[in-house]
Amino acid sequence: MNETHEELLEISKEILNVKKNLDPRVFSENGKIHNLLRQRLLHRAHYMAQETIGSTKGLEVGDIVLLGSSASYFYRPASDLDVKIEIINKSCPYLPAFKECEDGFTKYLSSLTSSFFSNHQKFFIGKRFLDIKLAPKVWDYAWTGIYSLIDNKWLILPRKDIAKDFTAETLVQYYYVRCQEIDDFVNSLPKSGEKYSQEQCNKMFYYYKTQVLDRNQTIEDYLAFKIIKATGKLKELGAWVFNNQLKTLEF
Repeated sequence: MNETHEELLEISKEILNVKKNLDPRVFSENGKIHNLLRQRLLHRAHYMAQETIGSTKGLEVGDIVLLGSSASYFYRPASDLDVKIEIINKSCPYLPAFKECEDGFTKYLSSLTSSFFSNHQKFFIGKRFLDIKLAPKVWDYAWTGIYSLIDNKWLILPRKDIAKDFTAETLVQYYYVRCQEIDDFVNSLPKSGEKYSQEQCNKMFYYYKTQVLDRNQTIEDYLAFKIIKATGKLKELGAWVFNNQLKTLEF
């Protein structure tokens, strides 16, 4: 964490800045996504799905959705376009049907996403990064809107009032709490200098997935996550987790 407290406050102020309208680069005045952008997002999503699950019997695309900052009133000029491709296991004989408490299918789809981007260039639309992932389910709850690109309609409408009780200072203080939790977890793992075991790598992935990526049941966690992402701490942690997992495959 190299940012000063003042720099973190500026990031927080930008995150908490509620815009009057949705991002005009993404949505028209009637709240519909621009058709050309929608087609480009769908094209890239279908291509990714074909390249990852296209030859796997029984796996199908459910919906393809836009969510995150670009589907909210909290977007920034540099906000990514966040898209998730819902993958449904209807009859795949090699994978279990997804259940609420099951992490195996989620981990499998995450590995497919990582493998895809290790063999393909990252997607950009204009100068904006397209953060696109395979996921088993995508809209149990959300602090941003969720827009179905397939059905061309809002599944969950974005709200303007989700951060009304926060100041930049209180948000930064909670960010410090979250960072300390992450550091405590990393420091709790043995520092033997050797490769971690598969069990330890699974523990890393589970923490990264549930306590960092998906820990947004509260608005505090969601907003703090945006700072974690903006400061590069998320990228640093993710690289550490996946690099250690890859080492278990070395001979």
